[in-house]
Amino acid sequence: MPGKRVQTHKKKKLSRTNRKQKAKILNATVAEKWNKQLTTADNFKILGLAKNANDVLPISYRFSKPVSKNEDEVKDSSLLEEWSTIDSEKNITGHGSARRTANWLSDEDVEYLGPLFEKYGTDYDSMFRDVKLNCYQHPKGWLKRKIEKYIKFKSP
Repeated sequence: MPGKRVQTHKKKKLSRTNRKQKAKILNATVAEKWNKQLTTADNFKILGLAKNANDVLPISYRFSKPVSKNEDEVKDSSLLEEWSTIDSEKNITGHGSARRTANWLSDEDVEYLGPLFEKYGTDYDSMFRDVKLNCYQHPKGWLKRKIEKYIKFKSP
């Protein structure tokens, strides 16, 4: 085929920019005490810093009411007191209980489902066909789950 040029692929040279860059230490006191021969984890341990902030507190402090087996683990008791007051307030008001959060609905869902439930009760086929009230055209299964949740949400 005269006149047609076939494009040849050229090998690209790999640059050395993919190498790991050394960490830049901006804090002067940390830069003074940083030992380049040690690993990052060892340097953090020497400086008294945590490499992973999630490892600082045990799981019980992160997800639930803080309860310590050893009092030596808790260094700042004011934080512990603050958490315990917040937890006791949740129990008084009823927010945060397992039963309440399982039946929780957003304000938008309550606004959306209220007129549907008032008009049709638990007739999900009619809800499904009503284009004006079911403007998002949710399927019957979704409406059934949400209405059941709505009934539990509205009942005390």
